[in-house]
Amino acid sequence: TYDCNFACSYCFEEAVKKKVYLNLEVASQVVSWITNVAAKHHSHKIELVFYGGEPMLNLTAIEYISKTIGEWAKERWVKFGFDIVTNGSLLTSEAADRLLGLGLLSVQITLDGDSISHDISRPFRTGEGSFETILNNISAIADKVKVHLNGNFNTKTYDNMLKLLDVLEDRGLKDKLASVNFSPIMARLGNNGDGGTRLMELGGCKAFFEEELYQSNLALAKEVRKRGFKTRPATGVNVCPVVKNDTMVIIDPVGLIYKCPSFVGHPEFAVGEIGNEDLNQRHVSNMNMDLWKKCLDCPYVPMCGGGCRFSAYLRSGDMKSLACDRVYLDKVWQEYVKMDYEQEMK
Repeated sequence: TYDCNFACSYCFEEAVKKKVYLNLEVASQVVSWITNVAAKHHSHKIELVFYGGEPMLNLTAIEYISKTIGEWAKERWVKFGFDIVTNGSLLTSEAADRLLGLGLLSVQITLDGDSISHDISRPFRTGEGSFETILNNISAIADKVKVHLNGNFNTKTYDNMLKLLDVLEDRGLKDKLASVNFSPIMARLGNNGDGGTRLMELGGCKAFFEEELYQSNLALAKEVRKRGFKTRPATGVNVCPVVKNDTMVIIDPVGLIYKCPSFVGHPEFAVGEIGNEDLNQRHVSNMNMDLWKKCLDCPYVPMCGGGCRFSAYLRSGDMKSLACDRVYLDKVWQEYVKMDYEQEMK
């Protein structure tokens, strides 16, 4: 769905938020598209991620798709499971039980610091704070399903993220969470009034490569590890989904297909639709960008391949331009490598 029960101050989907839901007719076409592609590729695994908007507003579609694809996969000895990216307000213990029986593997939930900070940045549409509702749901499901906790911050809310770690420890959640990860708030896209797209800058948001922000990001990553929370690796190879083949796609509630979550809801970036198994010429063009060939003198090219395509669009208006973060990586990468090494040694 493009709908959401929150009014987050920095929502990157604000420009496309509307009461559009994946109905069962389109859901049936989605199932057919996915299973046809899986059969064509002789896939041994299908893994879905449900997100929105707020996906739990459309539990009917989640249950239908996961049940139908799950049955298809079982008959063919194909491994199946799904994750949910949710604000956590509707993921009660009872809802988790229903979904676990259909193949739920993990959930990703966001808390933006302690209750004071979070309730300002991520309130319900009514203006009511959501922190306690989410935290109570996490406490109720953390023993049943893997919970990956994310937090978004800017330089003004750094201290509130540290307070969140205190709350999680006080509630006995430190050892129950699958991971805790923090990320800086970035810019988003908006509508320009004539059906096109323009960049919307967020109040107080800074580019990730500005020193004050990435130093805060590094400090938070160190603090999470120091306190003994599980977290994802700081380093790794990142192959952008935009340039991957058709085994990794995003399908929106009306059946349009995209290759990057940040572009969803802006049809000019769609690479196909579920009525046609083959993706369009835009997808072919994306896969042939080969931007990494312009970066052969850079030691980071195996990890970024020319940088994030959404970031490139934000910076230059052209998703096929380079989005170089070498200045940022030169300053922090050695520290990230050290953190991962120390984590592995433990």
